[in-house]
Amino acid sequence: MPFSVLLLTPGQPSSNPRLVKEATALIARGYNVTVVYCHWVNWADKGDEELRQQYPQISWIRVGGHPVSQKGLYWFTRIRHKVYRLCAGIFPHNLYFVQRAYIRCYNELKRTSTAHPAELYIAHNLGALAPAALAAKRNHSLYAFDAEDYHRGQSSDGDEESKRTKIIEDRYIPGVVYLTAASPLIAATYKQHYPQANPIVLNNVFSLEYLQPEPIPYNSGDRLKLFWFSQSAGSGRGLENVIEAMGKIRSRNVSLTILANCSADIKNYFTSLAQANHLQEEQLQFMEPVLLKDIFVIAGQHHVGLATEMGLNTNYNIALTNKIFSYPLSGLAILASDTPAQKLFLKENPGIGKIYKRGDIAGLVESIERFLHNPAELNQCRGSAHRLARESLNWEKEQEIFLQTINAVLS
Repeated sequence: MPFSVLLLTPGQPSSNPRLVKEATALIARGYNVTVVYCHWVNWADKGDEELRQQYPQISWIRVGGHPVSQKGLYWFTRIRHKVYRLCAGIFPHNLYFVQRAYIRCYNELKRTSTAHPAELYIAHNLGALAPAALAAKRNHSLYAFDAEDYHRGQSSDGDEESKRTKIIEDRYIPGVVYLTAASPLIAATYKQHYPQANPIVLNNVFSLEYLQPEPIPYNSGDRLKLFWFSQSAGSGRGLENVIEAMGKIRSRNVSLTILANCSADIKNYFTSLAQANHLQEEQLQFMEPVLLKDIFVIAGQHHVGLATEMGLNTNYNIALTNKIFSYPLSGLAILASDTPAQKLFLKENPGIGKIYKRGDIAGLVESIERFLHNPAELNQCRGSAHRLARESLNWEKEQEIFLQTINAVLS
């Protein structure tokens, strides 16, 4: 009988590429796979349904209700979550309230995961860690944790959220059979806290199925197209610096595309900023979120991918986002801010882009103009990035680390 593995997350599969990559890799190697998840945002529903149809051999189980199809349960869990958060504020060291205050559908994740026996439970996102651990305990099996972020570093050190995170991590991470981390610096930081966990780096790379054709050469006089994407856009993500820098470039032959969920207020914020910096209307373009496979196609129509993190907290400083691994598959040069994680990445992978100092508008202008006026250099960076993605920065290579880890703990 093949081993059974259950992956659980308080979010949705189509908004969690790491979970989907792991689930499909396990299916391809003959494991029985179940995914238990919760509704998070409406735009991801379409992607979830496509995953169900594309991978019917995976058992996809949504819990905790839905704002359209299961309104009653959904709103009950939201109200209950607010009560738990209030109780956790009153009793900040009470594990019962703390772990239930962390996510909306804690009870449903734990109950459903426990009801589906598996040899291994893999928690994606910290909110799933306690349900995974408790389901494993009930079923006399193992649990693991994938740290896509440094969770206690996502808020200010010492605030209530950070304290809750530390309580959950200290309670459950020591018991994991393995811990994977999404960047070398996240792995190193968790190792400082939990040396016995010996974190394994599993980069946010993507499958070669998304590899775009060789990039069309950029020629002198062409519009230089910058690209940035995320699940949502907002202030403080470094885009303000890019827009300000574009306003200081004499040539208006530079454009920026923002692909993300943008509220009307955020669009007005960036549009007003562009106008204040004298950008022409066509220099700033917005696109709504699309399915993962379409991001690479859209990105491939640009020249430079932006990784503009400002390092507003510890996590942003040491994380490597999906962006920085997506751009090479699309044939884009990378223009990245100087967070420690991104500096290390560009140092280990030279010739695929440039680093600029956060907040240094003059330095950012210089980097953009360098690409704008030196087609040969830009095309060389794009070609090197594309080749690196084809040869090593892809899930086909990275998944072997994951599968070897699974085989080792289940053998």
